[in-house]
Amino acid sequence: MGRVMDFPTAMAATIAGAAVRRSTWGARRMVRLTVAPWSGDEALLMLDRMNKGDVPPYPYHPSGADVRGTDWMTIEDSKV
Repeated sequence: MGRVMDFPTAMAATIAGAAVRRSTWGARRMVRLTVAPWSGDEALLMLDRMNKGDVPPYPYHPSGADVRGTDWMTIEDSKV
């Protein structure tokens, strides 16, 4: 895993192209700024790191705990 950071830093990392996740989430979840397949618009999407196909991408809406969290991590490209 990458470095640990707070929410603003994690969102800045997504703008720079990184995928991020919280340590409290399941191992399969990550957030990335990417093109939504249903609209063609760029959006923050929750994605399945394992790419098994059983969990489709969906819009990410941060909770209060996510915004206050200091356990955000970048995910290395080789693990995405």
